[in-house]
Amino acid sequence: MEYRGFGYAVARSISPTRWRWSVEHDSNKKVGLADSREEAIFRAQRFIDQLVRATTGPARLRNI
Repeated sequence: MEYRGFGYAVARSISPTRWRWSVEHDSNKKVGLADSREEAIFRAQRFIDQLVRATTGPARLRNI
């Protein structure tokens, strides 16, 4: 999946009730767990928003 130009993945975890999300950026990878698919997508997108703010500032978020 893609959000703001960053690719991310959401998949069911080993546990049947948990979802795993991951974001890769410049050979770094962030992985997390969530209780639902929707929450996993939300968390991945929030992490991407943090990356964008850290690298370009909040102005880029308004222009996308």
